[in-house]
Amino acid sequence: MHTIANQFLQGLILSSASNCVDMSLVVKDSHNQSLNHFLSDSVWKWQAVMDALSKRCFQHFASFKDPVALLIDESSIPKKGKHSVGVAHQYCGQTGKQDNCQVGVFGALCSGNLVSIIQSKIYLPKEWISNKARSKKAAIPENEQYKTKIELAEEIIFHVWKKLKLKFSFVSFDAFYGRDLALLQSLCKEGITFMADIAENQSIYLSSFNIEIPGKKPGRGRTPKHAKPCATKISVREYEKGLKKRDYKKITVRKGTKGNIRASFHKRTVWLFNAENKTRSCFTLLIRKDDDGTIRYSLTNSRKHLPTLAFMQGQRYFVERAFQDAKQQVGLNEYQVRGYSAWHRHITMSMMAMQFITEEKSRQKEVGKYFTSADIVKLLIFILPSKPINLLELTLRIKNKNKAYEPLVKLRKAG
Repeated sequence: MHTIANQFLQGLILSSASNCVDMSLVVKDSHNQSLNHFLSDSVWKWQAVMDALSKRCFQHFASFKDPVALLIDESSIPKKGKHSVGVAHQYCGQTGKQDNCQVGVFGALCSGNLVSIIQSKIYLPKEWISNKARSKKAAIPENEQYKTKIELAEEIIFHVWKKLKLKFSFVSFDAFYGRDLALLQSLCKEGITFMADIAENQSIYLSSFNIEIPGKKPGRGRTPKHAKPCATKISVREYEKGLKKRDYKKITVRKGTKGNIRASFHKRTVWLFNAENKTRSCFTLLIRKDDDGTIRYSLTNSRKHLPTLAFMQGQRYFVERAFQDAKQQVGLNEYQVRGYSAWHRHITMSMMAMQFITEEKSRQKEVGKYFTSADIVKLLIFILPSKPINLLELTLRIKNKNKAYEPLVKLRKAG
C-alpha cells in the first residue's frame, strides 16, 4: 500500500505537469489497475489520513510567528456525466454559471503567505440523498443525510477545533457562509474567533436594543404577536455611504509580488438580530475600501486593534491561491472516479502532495530562497523517476487524450 501511495503521489505531479490522462504512462514501475484500485476499491481510511495531515500541517505552521488561520471555502469541478458522486446542475464557480459539476467544501490552514488544504467534504444535493439506488451505486454511506454547504462548513470547523483539538487563531469565510447568523452564534458559543465576509445588504443596528412585542397602534390592524427589536435597522451599504474619508485608516494588509498591499479600513461595533431564535448578537463591523473602489464588508467577534483585524480579513485571499495551486500543480480537479470514497481519497492524496510542496517552500525560505509551487513542481519533475517515452507510449497518450473529444465529435456529426 505504501508503494502504491508513493506512486500515486508521483503520478499527481508528473501526470498533471505533462497533461497525461493515465498516471501509469508516466510513473515508473506502476500500472493502471493498481493505481485505480488504490482509489476505488482499497480499504484505507481517507478521513484518518486527512486528520493526520491536518495535525502535521498545524504543527508545521505553529512554529511560525504569524497566527494560524482556518480558511473555509467551496470549490466546484465541472463534470459532463451524471454518474459521478454528487454531480448536479448547480452553480459552478470554475465556469461562473449554473453548470453540471461536483462541489466540495474545503478547509485550509494558513500562516502568513503559506497555505495548505487539510479537510474536505463533498456536497450531496437532495436529489442524490433521496435516490437510494443512485446513492448505492456511488457507494455513498447508507447513514449519510442531506447537509447544506453551511452545515458541512460547520462540521469541518468543529472537527478541526474539537475533535482534532487544533486551536487555530481564527476562522475566515466568504459571504455565502457569513450570511448565516446561526453559524456565527455557534462559533461564539464555542469560543472560536471568526472573520466573516457579509453582503452589502446585511442589516445591522448601530446601538443595542431590547426585543419586545410592540404595542398595538390605535386603529392600525391586528395586535402584534411576535417580538422584534425596538430600534431601526440599516444596511451596511447605507452605513458606509455616510462615512467620510477621515473615518478610514490606511493600513498595510500584506506583502504582494509588486510591493505592499494597502487599503483603507473602518471598524464599528454593531448588533444583529436573529429572527429565528429572537436573540441579538454584538459584533465588530469591518469595512475595507481598496484604491480601485472595491468595498468589502466583514463581521468579527474579535475586539482586537484595527491593524490586526485588517490582517485577519486579508488572509482569506490565500484560500484561492491554495485552490489554484492544487488544481494547476497536482491535479486536484483531474480524476476519473465516480464513487464517494474514491473522490475523497483523490482529494486527500492531492492535499498530501500540496502539503509536501508547502513544507518544501518554507524550508527553502529559511535559507533565503523563495520558490513558488510551480518552481517546486519543476524540480520534482526533474528529480522523480518517470517512464521513458517511446513511440508506442506517446501514441497511447494521444489516443487517451483524444477520447475526451469523442462525444463532441459525435455531437457535431449528428448536428
